[in-house]
Amino acid sequence: MTDDPPKDKNGVERVLARNAKPGGKRSPLYRWMRKHHDRLIAEFDEHGTNWRELVKGFAEIGLTDRNGRPPTLRGAQQTWYRVRRDVAADRARKSRDPQQVVMVTPVVRSSLTPPHAEAPPPAESAGGSDQIARLVAEANQRSGRKPNG
Repeated sequence: MTDDPPKDKNGVERVLARNAKPGGKRSPLYRWMRKHHDRLIAEFDEHGTNWRELVKGFAEIGLTDRNGRPPTLRGAQQTWYRVRRDVAADRARKSRDPQQVVMVTPVVRSSLTPPHAEAPPPAESAGGSDQIARLVAEANQRSGRKPNG
């Protein structure tokens, strides 16, 4: 027999309880702000943000940074910024409809060929060496080399 309650057969509740303890990736202040995000947004929109008073309030209710210290003014502001950024990213990710995701493949064109250029006429076997000689002469002229002669 096990001491786990019937609803926690796999120990999930115990593991999640440990995850919620201080010392994790996110501070208690961050988690609290995230939990109350929508309410905070509404209040801040209506009354503005008095960070000095907010920091005092956070300390009064026992909210701390990741190190267990009361939050500083700058720390609280940065935490709020991260909460807003993360909530916006999560909502954007959740609002995407996987059915509407479209794969876009870029069109790659050679820089030597204009997009609608016609193919050059095929070179005749007898005139092939003349074309090469003309290209070499043109390249030499562009580079400043003197022609052979």
